[in-house]
Amino acid sequence: MARTLRQLVVNADDFGISRGVNRGIVEAHRTGLVTSASLMANLPSAEDALTRAAICPDLGLGLHLTLTAGRPLCPPEQVPTLVDADGRFFVLGTLLARLSLGKVHADDLRLELTSQVEWALRRGIRPDHVDSHHHVHVHPRVAPLVIALAREHRVGWVRCPMEAGPAPSVLALSPKDAARTVAISTFGMLTRVLVRRAGLRTARHFRGIGLGMGFGEAGLRAALDALPPGLTELMTHPGHPDEELARLTVFAEGRDRELGALTSRSAFEVVRRRRIRLTSFAWLSEVREPAGGPYGPYT
Repeated sequence: MARTLRQLVVNADDFGISRGVNRGIVEAHRTGLVTSASLMANLPSAEDALTRAAICPDLGLGLHLTLTAGRPLCPPEQVPTLVDADGRFFVLGTLLARLSLGKVHADDLRLELTSQVEWALRRGIRPDHVDSHHHVHVHPRVAPLVIALAREHRVGWVRCPMEAGPAPSVLALSPKDAARTVAISTFGMLTRVLVRRAGLRTARHFRGIGLGMGFGEAGLRAALDALPPGLTELMTHPGHPDEELARLTVFAEGRDRELGALTSRSAFEVVRRRRIRLTSFAWLSEVREPAGGPYGPYT
């Protein structure tokens, strides 16, 4: 039975990026497949996200460490190698180049990442997992710091975004985006080694990159139908696009399509037919059942 059991954590990233996204994540949890969410502590709508999470006792909550959107929680002058002249985080491409060239100081990274973890702790949040915006936590210069923070604060699970096998949506990417996807999976594999050495846990399988941004019902059904045995983390980005979201990311349109897919009857039917056990990192850590039994609180 253990060899064939399919367990699935459906995680919604970007909790706190905008009020519209926050509403969509809670909707995808209360009426859909989402069992877990990752909080962006440094953004203005993070407090709104916590208010909404307070009425969702079965929603697992982790941290979506952020170095590529908005402003740092630390005063910019304390983390000068992480910010531009306006005191905002660099965009992803610039940050990756600076990390790879050694232009980002480890002390700046440690200070800001610690500030984001402590922000959650001060508000009574005990994160059950950690991941990051744009997967920057798996960069070789960032991963050891994140793993050390997870161990220090007893965050048991770390995302390792290593997606096995090419998917049609990945093959259709531009050469630049395809190279980035391969790099993420490669860094994810290396991070998995570090996570296990540190005595931390990560899902056996990861899905989400291959689905593409703004996936629909057909893509989700296919991913669920092909789910392998063992524990899988499915990365999603449901939400209601709004002006706040558009100011912070180019990925605004399509989140409502993911929301529709995650709350669709057809997705639930695949979960039931394939006997997929919906869970969260919180439930796995506490070894307890959600309110609705072995297939989650919604089935």
